[in-house]
Amino acid sequence: MAEALTPLEGSVYNYLLDFTAENTYQPSIRDIGKKFHIKSTKTVSDLLQSLARKGFIERDPA
Repeated sequence: MAEALTPLEGSVYNYLLDFTAENTYQPSIRDIGKKFHIKSTKTVSDLLQSLARKGFIERDPA
């Protein structure tokens, strides 16, 4: 069973799903930061890493 998401993780996850459904590509780290008023790309990257660790998304190792 996957770990529960924090409210912010849940919002980001839903944004990823909605954005991808409306577009033919995924949002960039900067797009996500802008949407959630997060200035640090490292913070956004950490959020995405947490979603991946919890099994909600897959990330390329690049």
